Amino acid sequence: MIYLAHLYEGYIEDGQINLYSSGLKKLPFPQYFVFYNGTKKAPDRSLLKLSDAFQKTGKDIEPCLECQVVMLNINYGHNQELMEKCRRLREYSQFVFIVREQKKCMKIQKKQLCGQ
Repeated sequence: MIYLAHLYEGYIEDGQINLYSSGLKKLPFPQYFVFYNGTKKAPDRSLLKLSDAFQKTGKDIEPCLECQVVMLNINYGHNQELMEKCRRLREYSQFVFIVREQKKCMKIQKKQLCGQ
């Protein structure tokens, strides 16, 4: 949310938009994406909501603020269509996969060498 606010702040400053004048100020349509490459299982695509982090009041009311984020799983084997369209992202996904696999192999070799 803070990141998005900074982007809008820059847009307003660059466009010299006077927020305090009368009339509606047009802003770019926001879309927020997050790439996930963690080790826990995750779907290819999921929707995260800022309001899920809000403390509950016990009252049946909706928050006055919401931000939705599309989380895309970029781990190797996920989001094939996206990977086909973006070579760098595909290569990054493959790199992370190889590093993780090598790390597993090194742990096995270390156990064998140490007699564990």
